[in-house]
Amino acid sequence: MAANKVFECEDLRGEILSYFPKRCLECKNILLNKMYSNNNKYYRDYGWKLTKNKKMPKVCNWCYYYIYEYN
Repeated sequence: MAANKVFECEDLRGEILSYFPKRCLECKNILLNKMYSNNNKYYRDYGWKLTKNKKMPKVCNWCYYYIYEYN
């Protein structure tokens, strides 16, 4: 099959899979790449909630501070 030949090549597989959006490991929301430069936490800011956390880039800020910092 042609699909098997394409996915056997690691370079092509990585390029194809890079188009799928990254998701948070906890809440499964799509992660935004935007990073906030200041240290203030904007709990009501929807954009801040869904951005990647600096300490754990595989989870969103909301999950990191709710699950990992306060528990």
